[in-house]
Amino acid sequence: MRNLFSAHLFRLVRARSFYFGMAALFVMELYLLYSNHGDIVSGIASVDSTFFFFTMAGVIAVSAFCGLFVGAEYSSGSLRNKLITGHTKTAVYLSCLLVSCLAAVAFFLCAVAAGLICCLAWQTWFVMEAGKLAGYLAASLGVAIAMASLCTLLSLSITSRSTGVVAALLLVMALLFFGNSISTALGQPEQIPQITTVFDEETGLYSYVYPDENTPMVDNPGYLRGTTRVVYQLLYDVLPTSQTFQLSRAETETPWLLALWSLLFTVFITAAGLCLFRRKDIK
Repeated sequence: MRNLFSAHLFRLVRARSFYFGMAALFVMELYLLYSNHGDIVSGIASVDSTFFFFTMAGVIAVSAFCGLFVGAEYSSGSLRNKLITGHTKTAVYLSCLLVSCLAAVAFFLCAVAAGLICCLAWQTWFVMEAGKLAGYLAASLGVAIAMASLCTLLSLSITSRSTGVVAALLLVMALLFFGNSISTALGQPEQIPQITTVFDEETGLYSYVYPDENTPMVDNPGYLRGTTRVVYQLLYDVLPTSQTFQLSRAETETPWLLALWSLLFTVFITAAGLCLFRRKDIK
């Protein structure tokens, strides 16, 4: 296991995709904060509202890196050679997972470093309390590691490197769109104003009559209730791509709970990946 991890580290420090990912996250965080520089410095907006946007770009960077780096195990033939020389499939899988998580942590640290540089340069700081800020950082790190575990599973399940990269990126994009749909559904108000639709026979057009402030509100048919809302909220909290919406908007009040969900997600995906990889026929 140690020799396998050392070999992966040797490859990692020479992988261009690794340095490109770190540079991309560093530049992305600088760009996101600088685009809101005026509002942050003037006090209109806080660093909190922009700092954690890097998590959304981070999951894409991690998926691309895992597809390229881990997927090369098949294309180069090194995976088969490792098994021939006596290494177990468990050791091979865990070594790939560890190096993927290490790269994900490096991406996270580069983005955070860029954000802190902006904070020091502009002499501004977070509005949220220290404990909550630590929770947001832990949750962001958890998202990166959880995504690394998911993409490692996918990359070691697909023998074609190019197919693995495309599959990883498509999966992340689909999960991001799914997370946005969940966010929209959960953000629906419980009640809405009574808007009346009036048809003008002369013009053939519809017009909307909005009620005054004394008109009572009515139940919103799009508001999720009962078990459906519980399921949606669970998916919104558990999936790392859905967590990025909560972190980037600084809207969650329980970041430590998100970090715990990321830990459980990583453990579950790793266990599932080990089971699948052990059964896979490596030719």
